[in-house]
Parts: sequence; structure tokens; C-alpha cells
Amino acid sequence: MLYDPRWEVETKVAPKRESRFVRWLAKRPANATYNYVNPTNCGYAQYLRSFGCFALVGPEFYVGLWLGFIPVAWHVPAKTNAVLIHGEWTFGAALKRARDAGL
Repeated sequence: MLYDPRWEVETKVAPKRESRFVRWLAKRPANATYNYVNPTNCGYAQYLRSFGCFALVGPEFYVGLWLGFIPVAWHVPAKTNAVLIHGEWTFGAALKRARDAGL
């Protein structure tokens, strides 16, 4: 195979965009609190409610979600759960942990 100088062109990677969850945390007041152990007031339930879903976080970190009359359930992402459970339960502290975790 012959050499082609175009192979030496440096490609640039676009910077990683923050997740929707991190952008939502950034809009919350930094000193506002959430209660991780309250299934209707935990940070993830508040996040889901912010775009019109009734959310209830239950055992095993599963989320019950009702979109109109359609029940939906899924597992809370592990990194998101770790961001919300560890440390101070304020949105400012959670935002710092989420950015540190690369979310």
C-alpha cells in the first residue's frame, strides 16, 4: 500500500457535552436540598417530574413512572445514583459530584 499524506491529518474530537441530568442540576438553586430516602422528593424523582412525569423511586433503585396512563419502570443509572446518595444532599454538591464523575 502506498503512503498518502492525508493520513497524517490531525482529527479533532468535539468536547463531551454534559448530560441532560447535569444541565438540570445546574439550573437548580445550589443550596436547595433533596431527601434521598424520600421516594417522592429524592433528586431523581424531582428530575423526572421537571419534565412532566410523575415519578416514584422504589426499592432496588427502580423508578416507577407514569406517562399519562402508561406505567413505565427502569433502573436508575448507577453513576447518577452514586452522585445523589454520597455527600451533602444539596443540588450544588450533587452538581459538583456529577461533573467530577464525568456525567
